[in-house]
Amino acid sequence: MRRGDARFLVLEVLREKPMHGYEVGKAIAKLFGGLYEPSPGVVYPNLQWLEDEGMVESVYRAGKKVYQVTDAGRKFAEEGREDLLRLLEVGRDTSKGARWQLMIEGRQLEKMLTFAFPGLTDEAARKATSILKDARHRIERLVEA
Repeated sequence: MRRGDARFLVLEVLREKPMHGYEVGKAIAKLFGGLYEPSPGVVYPNLQWLEDEGMVESVYRAGKKVYQVTDAGRKFAEEGREDLLRLLEVGRDTSKGARWQLMIEGRQLEKMLTFAFPGLTDEAARKATSILKDARHRIERLVEA
């Protein structure tokens, strides 16, 4: 992703319906089949920028700030349509076949390590590090072949 790309993704999902920030992130993740899910640190600053620029507006509904696209936002999104299509194509290409499965396994490993980390002893951490280091070297050899 390049600087500013997230703005087009935010506008794209908001074109479907007004939503709050959490929903925006989940809707973007759906565009990429779950491979990419923007963090709140990406979603909320972009929503703020878009609101400051008059491309989205917010209202409070049921105690939540809900964003919707303005005419200026639709125009901006249309002008950036090529960038959006490029992003979506990357998402579609990545979410196919064995490469997709490899990315999913990598993400699952990352999540598992995040949750297991606090309970690992130093010895278990050393063993896990050795396993991962070996796997990384083996995968590097595959990529170089």
